[in-house]
Amino acid sequence: GPYGSSEERPAKWKRTVYFLRDKSLFLIVDRIESGAEHEYCLLWHLDDERVAIGPASAIYKNASASFSGDGNLSVSRGVMNPVAGYIATGKEQGMYKAVDRLEYRMTASSARIVTAIALSGKPVRVSASSSVRDDDVHLEIDGCSLSLHESNLRSGK
Repeated sequence: GPYGSSEERPAKWKRTVYFLRDKSLFLIVDRIESGAEHEYCLLWHLDDERVAIGPASAIYKNASASFSGDGNLSVSRGVMNPVAGYIATGKEQGMYKAVDRLEYRMTASSARIVTAIALSGKPVRVSASSSVRDDDVHLEIDGCSLSLHESNLRSGK
């Protein structure tokens, strides 16, 4: 295949993205499966004014992000070696600016990591089982608690 033989691919990764329009919220579900333990890393770049950082969440003026599982969240901005935490501001080389780079790391053989990104800037908290077979997701946003099932989100219920 285009990504090498199955022996060269130590993990199988599947990402599903849902948009909850009434909550202005993206729900991103990453399922990663392997027969051996690995450190998995999710990276997100946010170009916004930072308000607060917690162990598994980041709050910005116009957006907030939360991660499920027992991983660790770190934030960096404009690192040069290796180059990370920048976005392009134009079409020419050298046209870029530093932005926050959220890095969520988790060690497991297989994992389900749910990321919630609220576009309102209101704090969001997501909790979900790390089992790749589960589909329950629990959200807390704007004083409301929601229990969701991915199977219902896929079918539009």
